[in-house]
Amino acid sequence: GLGALLNLTAITLNLHGCKIGNAGLASLAQGLGALRSLTAVNLHLSKCDKIGNIGLISLVQGLGALPNLTGISLEFKNCGEIGDGGVTSLGEGLGAWLNLTTIDLNFWDCDLIGDRGVTSFSNGLGALLNLTAITLNLHGCKIGNAGLASLAQGLGALRSLTAVNLHLSKCDKIGNIGLISLVQGLGAL
Repeated sequence: GLGALLNLTAITLNLHGCKIGNAGLASLAQGLGALRSLTAVNLHLSKCDKIGNIGLISLVQGLGALPNLTGISLEFKNCGEIGDGGVTSLGEGLGAWLNLTTIDLNFWDCDLIGDRGVTSFSNGLGALLNLTAITLNLHGCKIGNAGLASLAQGLGALRSLTAVNLHLSKCDKIGNIGLISLVQGLGAL
């Protein structure tokens, strides 16, 4: 298994459209968690519609065993079973990755993600003092002004950030108040 690759520092797995579910992702997470020398993890799991909150929670727990991570990219585009519970666990798990400099998260059309999940994720951002770049794709998610305000506050606390890429198209609950909060939060950088 993956445990034999003890010197591996980076891994990219593209499993787009596979029939992977929560149990498969939990198994992968356990295997990745054993690779203590990993500094970069890139997982492309778009259109794996059997993955839900339980799978994302398992992934966060497995990757939480990798304190040397400097880069993480997780793509869950069109994984419609992922919602606030999974994104909340991701936010809670951020504290395990104190060396993280780049994070790229894609939750395109995960329409069970709303303000509650984004707020919990944003609260965890404060642990990432070394973060220089973040890409967050929430296209089609159900976040509104409150979620965007929380995200802006979380991003505004990260003084090392040099690049922010936010994709918020089709987030039709975001209005003027949310945009003003975002501008104010990013203005603090």
